Amino acid sequence: MQWKWLQGAANFMDFGDPVSGSSTYRLCVYDETGGIPHLKLDVSAPAGRMCRSRACWKQLGIATPRGFKYRDPDLMPSGVHLIILKAGTLGKAKILVKGKGASLPATTAFDQDTDVTAQLVKSDGGCWQAVYPAPAVKNGGGRFTDRVP
Repeated sequence: MQWKWLQGAANFMDFGDPVSGSSTYRLCVYDETGGIPHLKLDVSAPAGRMCRSRACWKQLGIATPRGFKYRDPDLMPSGVHLIILKAGTLGKAKILVKGKGASLPATTAFDQDTDVTAQLVKSDGGCWQAVYPAPAVKNGGGRFTDRVP
């Protein structure tokens, strides 16, 4: 699983504080059937979590904070391996979420009558979203690939 958000602007303060435990992140993917959204994927990266006796989350940049990075080689609790949150102006901000392994919930092909929506939701407020209209670039064989127009 991989999701990239490259569409907008975000400043460092938008990301909250996942290092010390105030901002947990969840990636939710919704499929629409007959115009009604259904949750197809829900994975999380808990704030303040330890991974192999080190913090999973770390801040990018000390003197000039640029964002955060989450890395979990054990893929717990839901298969999220990597999250990168980088602040930037319009078109320069970047969010990347990657997951893999047996802990990642299995999904089937999306119906995508109308849209597939991906949202990265921050527990203490904030959401980054992308809406993918039908038809997808690829939707089948265990793979969904699309781009925002």
